[in-house]
Amino acid sequence: MDDFALTPAERRLFEALNAHGVRYLVVGLERIDTVLTAHGLDSFAAEYDRALDFGIDGIPIRVLPLDRIIHSKRSTGRPKDLAALPALEATLAARGARESGDPSS
Repeated sequence: MDDFALTPAERRLFEALNAHGVRYLVVGLERIDTVLTAHGLDSFAAEYDRALDFGIDGIPIRVLPLDRIIHSKRSTGRPKDLAALPALEATLAARGARESGDPSS
């Protein structure tokens, strides 16, 4: 693979993700999407403050909470984003039920 002018930290993250078979980024699913433009969200600083800390092989990354991803997808109005909403909302509801101790979750 060519270097694509990656910084050492970017290279480590790429290699860690690649070692786990990750090709895309999406929180809560089996891939992770990196997004350059998000619709319906607050300023970068505000969203960054809401972001959750995760690590992949010791490399820290920050990701939007699922409720913010849902809000952004709903705001775009694109068919592919709207089609993803039922699964994302069901995941969010299941997490909420599990965290509240709901025995049916």
